[in-house]
Parts: sequence; C-alpha cells; structure tokens
Amino acid sequence: MSGSPRERHELVDDLEDAKSTVYKGVTQLLEMGLVEHTDDGLRPTLFGSVVLRRYEELARTAVLRPVLKDLPVGCIDPVVFVGSEFVTPDAGSAGRHLEYAHQLLETADDVRGVVPMASTENIDVVSDRVNAGTLTAEFVLSGALADSLRRRQDDAVTSLLDSGTVLWRTASHVPVGVFVVRGEESRMGIEFRDGNLVTGLLLNETVESVNWAEEQISRYESDAERVRASR
Repeated sequence: MSGSPRERHELVDDLEDAKSTVYKGVTQLLEMGLVEHTDDGLRPTLFGSVVLRRYEELARTAVLRPVLKDLPVGCIDPVVFVGSEFVTPDAGSAGRHLEYAHQLLETADDVRGVVPMASTENIDVVSDRVNAGTLTAEFVLSGALADSLRRRQDDAVTSLLDSGTVLWRTASHVPVGVFVVRGEESRMGIEFRDGNLVTGLLLNETVESVNWAEEQISRYESDAERVRASR
C-alpha cells in the first residue's frame, strides 16, 4: 500500500491472504491512523509512511544478527547502520562482498583502516597503487597480523613499507575491521569475519558513520607501535 492509492478489493486480488484477513488488516491500519480513505482509494497517512520507513530499516538491519550476535557490546556505534548497505555472498557470487572491497581499493585516493586480517589480493592492490602514486594508505594492524607480516616480509609487504604506506601494530583486541576510503566521495566500511572467512561488508556514506570510523582508527593508532621494514 506504499504506492498509489488502492481499493480493498485490489488488495485482496494482489495478496495471498483470505479476503477476511485482508479486510481485518485494513481496518486495523485505519484505526491506528496508518492509512486513510481518499477519493482514489486507501493510501498511507504521513504517520503511516514514517512508520513504514522505520519498519523497513528495522527489517533490513535484522539480517545483521548473525554477524553481530557474538561481538562485544559497544564495539560498533548504531549510527553506522542508519542508511547502510550490507554486502554478502549470494547465489550468483560467493565472493560478491570481496569483489566489492577490492573495487573500493582500486578506485580510492586514500584509505585508512584497522585490520584484524588481510588477504594477499588486497595487499597486492594497495602495494601496486601506492607504488604507482595513485593511493595513500595507512593501516593499524592487529598484533597477530603484524607479527605474521613481519615474519613473512614478502615482496608485497616490503613494497608497502618502502613506498611510504604507514603501518601500525596494536596490542588491543580488534573485533572487526574498520576502514575509510576517500576519493570522489568518502565511505566507511566494516568487515565482518568468522575466523579467517569474511562473511559480510557493511558500507555507509553518511557523515556520522564516516566520522565514527575515523575516530575508531585514530583511537587504535594512538597507542599503536609503528611497523618498520626489516633490513
């Protein structure tokens, strides 16, 4: 009923519920002030439109329950969920969220983040673009990730450090990856994981969400140790 005005009989034709169920539902919506009668049929009131918008936001956020249920309270400000996009694997592409993150790194002018784990593919993208002078990058790494990179000292990591990419090691627990990319527009993201497996990517462009992400990154950086290349 969120589109053009509709008559009750049209709703009965469009919905799978019994006629009595549809009529009862419409009556309840009228009594609650969510819809009203007009010359053209039933339509949502302003109050009903606001309620529908809030319901849709709640329903969309509910899909995040599996990735949020085991995270510590307070690790993510609810402001980041308002107007956000949640990218997950689907039947057409098991790596849809990974491709999305890869594309963000390919097109950004600047990236900052707090990183609990990192894929070789993303390290390579950042390394290549920083060396080409098309990207500036700064990352706060979890202790486990920083120690792993120090032990490896492979070409990609050495290239990152030699190019001027700033890397930090934090001793603090990093429950989720947080990043901010800047280019034609600013966008923040949260990377959810189940162990080493990335399960979803939440993205948002609102000023409030980007500011929150920047504050998180700066907070981790404030007590972190600079990572330097081994010679």
